[in-house]
Amino acid sequence: GKDFFGIDKHLLPTAHVTNPVTGEHTAIVEHDPEGRHANPDEQQDINALHNLGRDGVLEKLGLVDMITGNADRHGGNYLLNDSGGIKLIDHGLAFDSFHGEPAMYPDYLSQYEGIRENQGLKPDEPLNPQTIQWINSLDPEQMAKNMLDLGIPHKYVAESADRLQALKQYANSPNPTRKNAYTSPFHFKLD
Repeated sequence: GKDFFGIDKHLLPTAHVTNPVTGEHTAIVEHDPEGRHANPDEQQDINALHNLGRDGVLEKLGLVDMITGNADRHGGNYLLNDSGGIKLIDHGLAFDSFHGEPAMYPDYLSQYEGIRENQGLKPDEPLNPQTIQWINSLDPEQMAKNMLDLGIPHKYVAESADRLQALKQYANSPNPTRKNAYTSPFHFKLD
């Protein structure tokens, strides 16, 4: 159940510790010696974002952020590496940041759409067929069980399950697009 979404290779290992005196919670993230923040002027980063976007990886990562309510995926909260991979960092606003409204669109998706636009392509496009298959493979009940087992409060688990259910319905509607998939749980009525 740990890698329910199938994205662990895009996350850095994180340890959560509590100060025994103050009770303050802190996350310690493993250092990635190859990781760097994306630079939209560097051809290597443009190529990496283009390939990750073309292959549907960026869609999946953005949709996981949407499902879990992480509204904080700005340019400082992901890293690219020399092998063309992406690592998401800083998940501190997951589960409690949407307040019923769509989140900020992830920076890496905005960067990818800018690359497409510079190539004369439409920035938004239909959902990648692999992304639709991935969405359909996700089970809201199993996700809820996994989240509850991890100690995530029931309120946030229920909101995440509702967003996933709405996303599944939208992904199987006629002509689903990336941008609308990201906001579908806020506009798509559940059956």
